[in-house]
Amino acid sequence: MNFLFYDIVPTNIIRFFSEVVYDLSKKINDSEFFFLFEHDDEKSLSDVKNTYLFAKDITYTQWKSIEWFEQYLINNKIDALFINGQRIADDRVILVAKRLGVKTYMLQHGMYVPFLKRDFNFFASNLKKALSYFYYAYLISVQKGFDNSIILKYIRSYVFGANQVEIGIDRNELNVDKVFVYSNFWKEFHKKQFGYSLNEQIVVGTPDLKGISDFLLLPTIPNTVCYISQTLEEDGRLESKIQRRFYKSLVDITRELKLNLVVKLHPRSDLSLYNYSDECEHVEFAESALPKTSHYIGHYSTLLSKAMCANESKTIIFEYENHPTPEYFKQSAFRVIKDIDSLKEAFCDNKSLSVHDITYYFNYGDKYTDKIISAIMDDKLIN
Repeated sequence: MNFLFYDIVPTNIIRFFSEVVYDLSKKINDSEFFFLFEHDDEKSLSDVKNTYLFAKDITYTQWKSIEWFEQYLINNKIDALFINGQRIADDRVILVAKRLGVKTYMLQHGMYVPFLKRDFNFFASNLKKALSYFYYAYLISVQKGFDNSIILKYIRSYVFGANQVEIGIDRNELNVDKVFVYSNFWKEFHKKQFGYSLNEQIVVGTPDLKGISDFLLLPTIPNTVCYISQTLEEDGRLESKIQRRFYKSLVDITRELKLNLVVKLHPRSDLSLYNYSDECEHVEFAESALPKTSHYIGHYSTLLSKAMCANESKTIIFEYENHPTPEYFKQSAFRVIKDIDSLKEAFCDNKSLSVHDITYYFNYGDKYTDKIISAIMDDKLIN
């Protein structure tokens, strides 16, 4: 049994696939594992190799053609493909796999929103990546019978935020066979955004909530704010000066209120964004586990769902302009604020905590790999 795992960058290959890969390796003795990704980010091929010492192959795929993927899948006798998202680069790999009869699966890897506008500077600073995506769109259009309208539809979708189903992108050969989602709520999202039927989706729970029972048993660190960082600036969705201004205010206000501040870093965080607190004794950084604190503040990271499970903690969402907060986070947060002047007031607010149960949107995920493997068995890929 040969499994292929594909994503854009090695960080995602390591973070989102590792538990599934290791559980599959334990249950299927004769399987081989292959890993493909476009380009390096904070991590590289060597990091992937160190994570998966048993990997049969690890290869870069930027600028690779449809024909290259066909030969790769055939030569390595790939039985199943796993992806993390439905970007243009993913679509070209899915197209090849489905035409070859390879089973295709997608793991929901985060809290999706239909569209987040990217700053123009992002495209300018990532010109090679942007051009490669246009190239992939062209390859897909050729495979679809030289239908150049696909390229324009992709631009409308990924640059201007049009819904792919509504503008008529034919997803029949671009959608995977099964999507593993966090809860029933996300089935509707994938149906509306990509045209998946409800039967093509399986609820497996949320990996970020794995081990939630142990987290909830931890003592709450009093008088401490945990800022859950995201890669908004790193991904070109927010100007650097806006992020830096917010962080400066957060540091100053927590210092004034004599609150400790813990910054929960994202694996791809640009540390230079947090230089302002270099000399601040009340600030520290966490790279691995989420600490259990009296207050949390963030934007729309899936880790906020874990924070919201701690009933005695107060979760505050800071909403940037043009970054609307999804309704499920609004319902489940202690406060949603839109300006820096409201930060101090939010931390000082002592009203009782009464919020919506976040687990309706993000199910506990302790057994999510078991459900994934069970689904593969149902496809008769595992005896």
